Amino acid sequence: ALIETLTARYYEDHIYTYTGEILIAVNPFKRIKNLYEAKIMNQYLNSSSPTATEKDKKLPPHAYGVAHRAYQSMLDHAGRNQSILVSGESGAGKTETTKIVMNYLTSISARNNPGSSSEISQAVLQSNPLLEAFGNAKTVRNDNSSRFGKLIQMQFEPDSANPDLVAAKVDTYLLEKARITHQMPGERNFHIFYELAAGASSKQKEHWKYPDSNGLAKFRFTNQSGTYARRDITDKKQFNLTLQAMEKVGVSDVERERIFCTVAAVLHLGNVDFEEIVTEEGDGSKIKDSSRQHALTCCQLLDVDLDLLTKALCTRTISAGGLLGKLGGGIEKLHTVDQAAEARDALAMTLYERLFLWIVWRVNQAISVVGDVETRKKRMSDVLRRAQQRENLAKFHAAQNKNLPEYISDYSIGCLDIFGFEVFTENSFEQLCINYANEVLQQHFNDVVFKQEQKLYEQEKISWQHIVFPDNKKCIEMIEGTPIGLLKLIDEECMFPKGSDESLYKKLQDNLPRNPKFKDTFTIDNGTRQRTQANARRFSIKHFAGDVEYTVFGFYEKNKNELRQEAINLTRSSRDELVKILIPYNAASKTAAVGKSDEYFDMMDKKNKKQKRRTAMRFSLERHQKTGTQKIQQTTVGGYFKKQLHRAMTHIRESQPHYVRCIKPNDQNIKDDLNRARTMEQLNYSGVLEVVRVARAGYSTRFTHPEFLYRYHGMHSISAKEVRRSDDKMIKACKQVMERALIKEGPDYAVGLTMMFLRPDAFHKLETKKNIMQHRAATKIQKTYRAFDLRTRALRAQRAKESEKRRKEAAKRKEEERKREEERKRQEEIKRLEALKAEERRLEEERKRREEEERLRQEEEERLRKEEEERQRLLELKRLEEERRVKAAIKIQSIARLLYTQKRVRELLIEMEIREEEDIRLLEEEIAREKEEKRRRKARKEKKRKKKEALEKMERGGKAEAAVWIVAPMVFLLLLNNPRILFFVVFAVACGGATALILLSQQNSQNNGNKPGERKVIDDDGEDDSGFESPEETKVNKKPRVRKRDKAKAVIKKANPFRKGKKATKT
Repeated sequence: ALIETLTARYYEDHIYTYTGEILIAVNPFKRIKNLYEAKIMNQYLNSSSPTATEKDKKLPPHAYGVAHRAYQSMLDHAGRNQSILVSGESGAGKTETTKIVMNYLTSISARNNPGSSSEISQAVLQSNPLLEAFGNAKTVRNDNSSRFGKLIQMQFEPDSANPDLVAAKVDTYLLEKARITHQMPGERNFHIFYELAAGASSKQKEHWKYPDSNGLAKFRFTNQSGTYARRDITDKKQFNLTLQAMEKVGVSDVERERIFCTVAAVLHLGNVDFEEIVTEEGDGSKIKDSSRQHALTCCQLLDVDLDLLTKALCTRTISAGGLLGKLGGGIEKLHTVDQAAEARDALAMTLYERLFLWIVWRVNQAISVVGDVETRKKRMSDVLRRAQQRENLAKFHAAQNKNLPEYISDYSIGCLDIFGFEVFTENSFEQLCINYANEVLQQHFNDVVFKQEQKLYEQEKISWQHIVFPDNKKCIEMIEGTPIGLLKLIDEECMFPKGSDESLYKKLQDNLPRNPKFKDTFTIDNGTRQRTQANARRFSIKHFAGDVEYTVFGFYEKNKNELRQEAINLTRSSRDELVKILIPYNAASKTAAVGKSDEYFDMMDKKNKKQKRRTAMRFSLERHQKTGTQKIQQTTVGGYFKKQLHRAMTHIRESQPHYVRCIKPNDQNIKDDLNRARTMEQLNYSGVLEVVRVARAGYSTRFTHPEFLYRYHGMHSISAKEVRRSDDKMIKACKQVMERALIKEGPDYAVGLTMMFLRPDAFHKLETKKNIMQHRAATKIQKTYRAFDLRTRALRAQRAKESEKRRKEAAKRKEEERKREEERKRQEEIKRLEALKAEERRLEEERKRREEEERLRQEEEERLRKEEEERQRLLELKRLEEERRVKAAIKIQSIARLLYTQKRVRELLIEMEIREEEDIRLLEEEIAREKEEKRRRKARKEKKRKKKEALEKMERGGKAEAAVWIVAPMVFLLLLNNPRILFFVVFAVACGGATALILLSQQNSQNNGNKPGERKVIDDDGEDDSGFESPEETKVNKKPRVRKRDKAKAVIKKANPFRKGKKATKT
């Protein structure tokens, strides 16, 4: 029934439907005419006025109705805080619904207090397009998807009959900064990158070094998905809205300039690439020359030095302990190419995130309490007084051991626009945090909705059984539990310096599956399944909306959110006032990029008082904690998001909730198309169907006593006067209706103090009985009416017949006149068309003639121009050829002169060297002849002595040879069976053979009359002076051998007039 109702209303452009107190809003993906005009808003504004009738109060379902009910509830309950919780998946229209609700709340305040709150109201409304530009992006499911959560608290003036909007505050949660460096196919980066390219003027783009829309394809941070446009609105139009919002919230021109320069710097930073270098310290990296211009542009926009940027990206400092560490000393280590790229991405993400937080802080400044100091004190004194009273009341109840009040009364209405439940092909750490937030909100929804059902039965004194409603408590305990919980284990892994995704996966495997409470909630591979790239490091969580599989890849880095001190020093060194204060000097500590930023920016604001500076500093000191080295562990993203979410839920629990469930009718984002399966799926996991089922299991149909009697007034016998006089008579009449329908009290229906409660079967039975009675009454009425109708028809038919005859005659005459007039007009039209055609032919011929003349003239001019260009080109070629020949001739002449001079010098030097060598040779020959004479005389004296020694040596060698050849065979035969000794035997035989060869050589030499190495020398007197030369004689006879080529080189080198350091010698 619910899906049928939603479908029928959707195709009739009724996109809002109530299910109890819950508003269901189906996204139409189009503008519905007159749905949000001032006339419709005024109907809801007037519905609570004293003069409003019952018809005025019964208005159709609308987002205005939810906002009005929250505002009216705040008034009716003495300032009770209200919360409007808008939920749904991505693309369901949560952001638009939130803006509609805020528009109504600001309008009702301005209507009750004309002119007093227009400034703050406009600032609150204009904060939306500004935050959307920097925090929204196009995704596969939604062209304007909020990539952060926000809670907008609107503060009204206390203790007033018509409270005035006096202040507002925006709290943001978990900006998806990873989108800066990576986008999925079909998605875009944040809107501001594309709005600047499409909407900024050429002069502004040149000043900010920003590309146009086509140039975004050349930048790493915007070209990954290939998607550059959105379908719902143009980026140029949205940029103008962003500028208007900046002006409305008080962002000055200087601040606007700094904001856009920072955005451009982040874009150029993404195009900085690195290359590997090898140093004495090991492998390192440096900025590529091809991307150096992007680095310079980034430095110019941030107003920092290039050396500091290079140091921040390509190096890191490892802190030392002891005294050196206290003095800030450390060891500088080079980054690899991958580490440098990671440092670049971390710096880009942190810069953009801190810029976004600064914009949120600036918006909060604009929508805080307006007016002078006295006005602020007067308007906020009651709020502060109530806060003090609440604190005292809490202490009193704690002392008395009583529960605190359920709701807080501060005249505040909060609007929560949180990310919808997300399931993608690859789900990472961001999806885990988003779905965790939706789990917490769903748990609150279950508690509130089903408890209200229980409370209603108790108020009406109806006996009932305990309602069993869906509970996702186990899933939340598994995610945020301590000491063994998913977020706790992830934070624990980030505490280790060498942690990784792999060790985190192993830790999840070892801890969570062992807890029996998480058996059905958490599923992970236990190692039995074969690990592949598709299922590597994955785990599954059973959420209220279904099972979601997460990939552990990137969990460690995304949760750790580490920022090196070098990057902090870079931004702190900037000469730009905004960039300088974006990142705190101690951002590497626990506050980090995820810490609360309001106090920090208040401290850095020059307009703040000294007391605020102390407060911010005290906050900074409390939340910063150093370790033993300069590298300080930050608060993890998951841990900080958990604290933020708990703070938001505390605010929501202290207020009365109102729910808006946004439904996405189809995944193609097209209008007039409702996919029943997808709609049913969203209704199921959002808890709406469960509410309907519980209502049906109980008393699903409810009427107040007057409504019940009015609906079934013909089924009882008690008069209306008696019913109005007494409540007992009214209850008796209600019971009489049920008795006549044969419905028993208890199992089928129950009578409350003010309401009738019916089960579905009883309601259908009662409706059937009512229909039967109505059918009988209708039959009697129809019988009487039909008789009267037949008589009336007969008279009308007779009069109509006569009238029809007269009408036909008149029509015939008119038709003839019309045909004659048409024929006359047709003939005139034919003549006019023939004249027009003749004129057109004449004009066409004239135009063709002119075109032909113009074409011939242009061809002639073109021919003359080409001939002139060809003549000029030939003259230029001739001139160039002549210059080339002249230069070549001059060069050849200079080379020839130089070569001739060098050749002549070499010839003269070689000739002088040859003459000197000839004189030296003749002198050496003379000295050699004298030495030869001396040698021969000495050789004759030694001849006889050498012959005698040779004979004695020969005799000894012959005996030794004989002994060797006799003993060797005998030893070989004896030791043949021993391999080890055989080696030595063979060696001895070889030595014997060598000795025999030497003796044989000596014997042959003796037989010839000369020893080896001797030569015969015949004296002039015929004697044989053969013998060995003495060493002195050999040395004298040996002449030094010098190559002619080396001599020539030496001479040329010595005589070279062009040697360095030598003056040219005269030849």
